[in-house]
Amino acid sequence: MTLSRWYQRSDSINVDTVSVEHTFCVQQYISETSERMKGSALMKSDNKIVIKGSVEKVFDLITQVRFWPEWHLATRAVSGVTERPFRPGDVFYEFVRTNNGPREIEWHVAEYDRPRSASIQLKDSSLKITYTFEQTAEGTVFGRTLTKDKEVGIELGKDNAEALRIETQSVENLVRLVERIIECENVGPSYP
Repeated sequence: MTLSRWYQRSDSINVDTVSVEHTFCVQQYISETSERMKGSALMKSDNKIVIKGSVEKVFDLITQVRFWPEWHLATRAVSGVTERPFRPGDVFYEFVRTNNGPREIEWHVAEYDRPRSASIQLKDSSLKITYTFEQTAEGTVFGRTLTKDKEVGIELGKDNAEALRIETQSVENLVRLVERIIECENVGPSYP
């Protein structure tokens, strides 16, 4: 079975179909309590996860937009620069399913420091996603922080608590995908 078939996107990822065991260290920090943020345009989701793999390999896999539909619960499709890790100046598009209905959104690479960090920003918006990468003995500590400080017209859930749950689950899906790809690449060819 090829990786493209193994991770082909259906309506949602069934994490039980992945045969490799993974340990997740997911920590979520929210600048304000969920109750105070309920109904608010403010949101911060800060996820940190240890991924088994070198920082360069993890960076290059995570910054390939083509994988988004395979791990993010809201992403239906992507276009633009998708077949390689994104770089400064790149633009790409994401078709998402939201509480407001389907939307096509435009992302721009805002910051880029391979293999330590990268940020993308939604066009004409306060919505920003920052990725950080740090090599440790256990693998790569990957951070994904999503922030918005005002309404952007894209709601992932009925409230911020649901949106944060979607973000956390999506990051857990991402680590499964990245570790599976790295594991398959490390196996090498096998001949009958």
